[in-house]
Amino acid sequence: MELFLIDTFGIIKACLVMFASTNLVWFIVSLVAGLIFAGLSWWACSFFAKLWNTKYSLRGWHHVLCALSALLVFCAVVLGSSLKYTQGVAEYILDSWGEQLNSDTEWGQETFTRCYDAVKAAGKENFSGYPDPRDGGNRIPINQTSSQETLASVSVKSATDNFNTSHPFLSKILLAENEVPESVLFADVKSYFTANPGGTYPHANAIRIAVNHVKSGLEIQLPKVVFYSRLILAGLFLLLFLLTLATISIGAYSDIKVHYVNA
Repeated sequence: MELFLIDTFGIIKACLVMFASTNLVWFIVSLVAGLIFAGLSWWACSFFAKLWNTKYSLRGWHHVLCALSALLVFCAVVLGSSLKYTQGVAEYILDSWGEQLNSDTEWGQETFTRCYDAVKAAGKENFSGYPDPRDGGNRIPINQTSSQETLASVSVKSATDNFNTSHPFLSKILLAENEVPESVLFADVKSYFTANPGGTYPHANAIRIAVNHVKSGLEIQLPKVVFYSRLILAGLFLLLFLLTLATISIGAYSDIKVHYVNA
C-alpha cells in the first residue's frame, strides 16, 4: 500500500512538473483560477450563513471546513488541468523503467534461472552439459519451438511482474490484461530465432514486449482514468462544500432559535 501511494503521488507530481515546464502560462492561469474559485467557495459559505441569520458569525470549526473546501477546489482545478499530461508522464516512466531493467543484472540472473527451470520442467530438452545457473551455468538448450516459446513467455512474465511491483498505480490503471497475448509473444519468438538460429532469446526483447504491452493500454485506459479522476476531485469538493453549508445552516438556525427563546 505504501508503494502504491508513493507511485500515485509521484505521478501526480510528475504531471504538475510537466504541466509547468511545457506550458507555464496555462499553469499560472490554472493556479490563479484555483485561487479565485477557492476564494469564491469561502465567500459563498460566509454569504450562505447570512441567508439564515444576518447577525450570525461563522464559528472556528466553520472556518476550518471553509478552508478545507477552498483548498480542495484549488487542488481540483490545478490537478484536474494537469491530468492531461498523464500520458506523457506514463510513457516517460515506462521508457525509464525499461532502461533500468535492462541494466539490472540481478533481475536478469533471476529471470534466466526461472527460464532454465521452466524449460527443464517441460522435459523436452536434453540438459546434459547445461549446468544449473545456481551452479554457474549460463546456457539453456532451446532446440524445440515449444522450448523457445516457454523461455520467452517466462522472460516477458518476469518483466511484467517487475513492472507491477515497481509501479503498482500505473499497473492498476493501465493493464486491462496482465498477460501479453500469445500471438504477439510467439510472433516475436519466431522472428528472433529465424534471424538468430541457435541464439538465446534476449531479455531486451522481453522487456520491449512488456513495455509495448503496457503502452497499448494507454489509449484504452487513460481517457477513462483522467475522466473519472476529474469526476472524483469534483465530487469530493462538492461533498465537502455541501457538508460545510449544512453545518453552517444548522448553526445559524440554532442561533435564531436561541435568540427567539431568550426574547
